[in-house]
Amino acid sequence: MTGVFMQLDQNLGSKYGWFGLHGCSKLENGLSVKTIGYPKDKTSYDQWNAHGIISRVNGNIMEYSSYTVGGNSGGPVLNNGCVYGIHSCSYYTNSGVRTCAGATCMYDEYNI
Repeated sequence: MTGVFMQLDQNLGSKYGWFGLHGCSKLENGLSVKTIGYPKDKTSYDQWNAHGIISRVNGNIMEYSSYTVGGNSGGPVLNNGCVYGIHSCSYYTNSGVRTCAGATCMYDEYNI
């Protein structure tokens, strides 16, 4: 079965907000963030929090210094209770040294 399940005639984010983020500070370099997840190198079933600083925002991708490894993907990137992104990756140099983490932004930069 193929077809369109639902089609909207307007951008609802602009009208009702982007994931409830109205009132959050602007996402920018230097903003302190916290990641929450279940990194694979830690004890199983234990949730871990890590803190970092946003080093770069480029379109809908942000990079930050928070400790993350496999198992953190899909976890939130927060600041003061506002979810700014969903962790999606870690960046490494060619020699295998981790340089930063990355997330997909959960907001529309022009409507925050």
